[in-house]
Amino acid sequence: AGHDSFADGEKQLGSDPESGMEVWLKKGPYGLYVQLGGADVKKPKRCSLPKDMTHTSIDLGIALSLLELPRDIG
Repeated sequence: AGHDSFADGEKQLGSDPESGMEVWLKKGPYGLYVQLGGADVKKPKRCSLPKDMTHTSIDLGIALSLLELPRDIG
């Protein structure tokens, strides 16, 4: 049970209910980020995690809300 599923630097969090695309948590050169779409997507939407978040504190709901930003205001 002590196995860290994030040891390889990426973890699938689930699927976006709207698009059906996979939602991933990944570790990049500048820190953690979430990504909408897997390796098959040419230009996936990405969003960096706030500095106070770790790979253990993020779930699918948080990832989806981050990926929704920025919102159009008007």
